[in-house]
Amino acid sequence: MRQVARHCRRYPEQAGLNRAVWLLLAASLALTSVGIGWGLPDQIAWAPDELTPMDVTDGVEKGDTGGWHLKYPPLKLYLLTVVYAPFFIGEWLGTVDLSGGPAYTALFYLARAMSVAMGVATIYVVYGLLSSRRHGSWRPKACSANAG
Repeated sequence: MRQVARHCRRYPEQAGLNRAVWLLLAASLALTSVGIGWGLPDQIAWAPDELTPMDVTDGVEKGDTGGWHLKYPPLKLYLLTVVYAPFFIGEWLGTVDLSGGPAYTALFYLARAMSVAMGVATIYVVYGLLSSRRHGSWRPKACSANAG
């Protein structure tokens, strides 16, 4: 967000564009956050492409990337493992029960919050690529990566 604020200060003559970027980021955050609690609490995901906490815990227990083929590339699962780490440690210490209940629901919320953050970050990165004079050579590459 500092990049957007820095750009706004550096180019005050683009006030309309600057407001539009902030509004776009805020709208993305608001729209993707609205349904964050949909279908919770539950043991299984309501969306067929949603990663359940069990998917991530199974991968952590296996300890290799061989099980990361579920639905997404490994990066999201590794990030979820980091986000879930306090819960895993709590379970290991015997203070948290991940077999169901509030802790399991909290993992769903954390995963969905991370998805919201990644979505807003994607808009931010695209804005940074398109507005930066330094990264002008990346503009066609970013656009071509979205084709197909």
